[in-house]
Amino acid sequence: MLRLLAEEARARAVEVLRIDSEEVRRHFADAGLTKQDRALALVERFPELLPRLPAKRRPWKSQDERMAIFSAASLVLVADLKTATIGS
Repeated sequence: MLRLLAEEARARAVEVLRIDSEEVRRHFADAGLTKQDRALALVERFPELLPRLPAKRRPWKSQDERMAIFSAASLVLVADLKTATIGS
């Protein structure tokens, strides 16, 4: 499915950048950031995300579904860095 979407985008002259979740994890793990730390760092950069920031997860609880917002924002930041690296 993703391959078909990428092919269609390229056919329409839309740039396609492939980034897997491991690349995002590696980027933030290099800085020693947990998912919660990453979310806090994103809130510092994008204060409008503050109302969506869940409380720190307790070990016996499952991850709050709002953390997906921060995962998506992390992906965008890594894509932006990767695009800047490619373009220079």
